[in-house]
Amino acid sequence: MGVLNRLPSAKSAIRGCMVLQVVVAALLFTDDIANVLIYGTDRQAPVTGPVSPGDQRRDYRPRYAPFDPDRRGPGNRTQTLPRRMEFSLADEENPVIIASGQIDDGAADRFVQFLADHPEAPQLIALNSGGGEVRVALELGRQIRDGGFATTVKSQASCLSSCPYLLAGGTDRTVSREAWVGVHQHYFDENAVMPLFIAVNGIQQGQADTLVYLDAMGVDPMLTAIAMRTPPEDIYILVEKELLDFALATEVVD
Repeated sequence: MGVLNRLPSAKSAIRGCMVLQVVVAALLFTDDIANVLIYGTDRQAPVTGPVSPGDQRRDYRPRYAPFDPDRRGPGNRTQTLPRRMEFSLADEENPVIIASGQIDDGAADRFVQFLADHPEAPQLIALNSGGGEVRVALELGRQIRDGGFATTVKSQASCLSSCPYLLAGGTDRTVSREAWVGVHQHYFDENAVMPLFIAVNGIQQGQADTLVYLDAMGVDPMLTAIAMRTPPEDIYILVEKELLDFALATEVVD
């Protein structure tokens, strides 16, 4: 009985869990606010250089894509991408649909509308995105596969964070050696005010969804192991061998 008397009551245990969640939420919120105060909401991307095997982790900024048209391989300039994904037709020798910008909540619906407005649209989609909503990226990727579209990441373009799920949706997937394709941990902006147990459940469900999705698309689900080892403030740039070994790209081109 003496031991039982020393055990906390159910009410005390619940109160302790609630206090812990409040503390964790406060710490996360403080960190988010500090980042905004220090960097602003649209901070400039840091200088980045070409990647090589073993030197592939770079700082991540969703709206900035590195590019350098004056040298072979991704360089250290940046271009600002649209705040929401935009779809357009490019008049090239080989016509292509351009999908550029952040993957936002309405992106999948806009893609459906774009195809309805352009029934003769080409069957190739060129991607240039810093990522965005994972759930929407998976939905878009399925639309791409169901529509029989091929995907590509062209020279000086980027496909980062959740964008590789769009790339994975292509029936054929080509990536330029002068492009960036990168992955990292899933990040949810709302985590600073979400109870910890809900955040953990959401992340676990998201990881399960992506594993099932990649397997269905013919991409090695072990790609998520690299993503899970890379914190959300960084991005891991895949080199040619990894793109092919994971089957995220069916071909790497100049």
